[in-house]
Amino acid sequence: MAIIMPHTLRFQTLLIRNILSMNQIHLHLLVNHIPILLIPLGGLLLALGLWKQNALVRQIGLWISLFALAGGWVAHFSGEQAEEIIEGYSWAKEKLIHQHEEAAESAHAGIIVLSVLTLLGLLYGEKKSNWARIIYPTLVLVSLVTSILAAYAGYEGGKIRHDEIHTGTTPPSLEVGPSESHSDD
Repeated sequence: MAIIMPHTLRFQTLLIRNILSMNQIHLHLLVNHIPILLIPLGGLLLALGLWKQNALVRQIGLWISLFALAGGWVAHFSGEQAEEIIEGYSWAKEKLIHQHEEAAESAHAGIIVLSVLTLLGLLYGEKKSNWARIIYPTLVLVSLVTSILAAYAGYEGGKIRHDEIHTGTTPPSLEVGPSESHSDD
């Protein structure tokens, strides 16, 4: 039987409380890095597997891409909800949010195409057919394009200030009214 140390219990309690207090902004900031990092890795493994004619490396590339794409879908939907929350803050810059949203929509279009191609690659990629010869080079190309689009969306999103994360400010939808707000002057 394990002995639970008091400092460990405090850490676990704090961790659980912080996880339970996460909103869509937190989720978006957490998952948006998954496609930015893993789509290029999956594409690189697909290219390596294609070059070395290694089916296992290609399959690993496809599964990594699929995981990256799942993160991309979560980032997309949490981003839409995060936008609704953050636009209510007085410090939110509409222009920056719009630029990020436009870049994210382009990245999501690439993610949609890459999702379909990745599923086709998993289903038909290793079969001896004309389809299999076309799918991997196409996946590598679309992975490259989608990687660039996702990185640009992340770049634009990085310009958005997130005071609600650092200062513990209350989302506008939860504020009681302007007379009850306070400043830290």
